[in-house]
Amino acid sequence: MAYGLFYDTWAPITEAALNAGFSVLLGSFWGLNGVLRGTTLSILIIVMIWKPYFLFSKGFRISVWIYWKKVVANRAILLAIFAAMLLLNWWGNSNPTTYGWIGWLIYSLFVTGIFVFLLWGAMFAFTVGMRTLTVRISCMVRNKLKW
Repeated sequence: MAYGLFYDTWAPITEAALNAGFSVLLGSFWGLNGVLRGTTLSILIIVMIWKPYFLFSKGFRISVWIYWKKVVANRAILLAIFAAMLLLNWWGNSNPTTYGWIGWLIYSLFVTGIFVFLLWGAMFAFTVGMRTLTVRISCMVRNKLKW
């Protein structure tokens, strides 16, 4: 459904100006890290804050807090799983580089698999959207296998 929200055409120009300004300012203090932080800051302001506010207030005509509650809940789940992975890594105290590139690759695939499984499980348990996505994917797989 299109809402005809074309009167925020200034947003990309503002984002580019913020990106350039923040990147130059922060780059003078921290070098390349400052440039990357400036880019991240401009994206945060326009894409993460302004655009959801604009869509929810002007397009949907509902409170943007509905969006922010879900975003904060999803980020809290992500941070909890990330913290658990850091604790598991600290507790295991393994150094995958001692076994060369192959050992590092196997370790990376293993850790990524655990992270994805834990994140999927937590999102499935706590969010309706992940349950809906899982049902859709399973229906697609079942229909593909019948052909």
